[in-house]
Amino acid sequence: LHALWQIGKDRDLRLHGAHLDHALRGSSSDADAAFVARTFEGLGIPYTVERADVSAMRRRERLSPEDAARRLRHGLFARVADQQGAEAVALGHTLDDQAETVLLPLLRGSGLQGLRGMLPCTFRRSRDGTRRVALLRPLLRVTREETEAYCRARGLTPRHDPSNLEERYTRNRIRHRLLP
Repeated sequence: LHALWQIGKDRDLRLHGAHLDHALRGSSSDADAAFVARTFEGLGIPYTVERADVSAMRRRERLSPEDAARRLRHGLFARVADQQGAEAVALGHTLDDQAETVLLPLLRGSGLQGLRGMLPCTFRRSRDGTRRVALLRPLLRVTREETEAYCRARGLTPRHDPSNLEERYTRNRIRHRLLP
């Protein structure tokens, strides 16, 4: 977000932020949403923050918590992109996320399509079908360590999701046990 904001100051780049509170971690989730709102306000970026009941969708659709959260999050991004007439949605996935994304299906026995991982750019149609909206992953070749160094160099203090440390989630076990 900060890098896009920096780039946008010198160009005609109109940003609108979006954050989905998954309502999974109680007061920690609330604090994340407040942090995000303060960040957008501090940068002068208009934003949308919504809350969704991931647990209810998970039970209703019989999904993992991660899948339910991702579907709800992407639904919010699509709605906001349509409302704003956005040409693109930028996501914050890093090279570390890509490694985890490739290893997950490998461990499950996926075919080649599942091993592809995330692409730097994909497209979807707007809800009314009149426009193509790019889904961009500009940090896909940047490590988490490099993003943290960028933050330190600029005096930025990101929040860390404590659930990323819980090894009950397969992605976290890959992150903490397999990748090292």
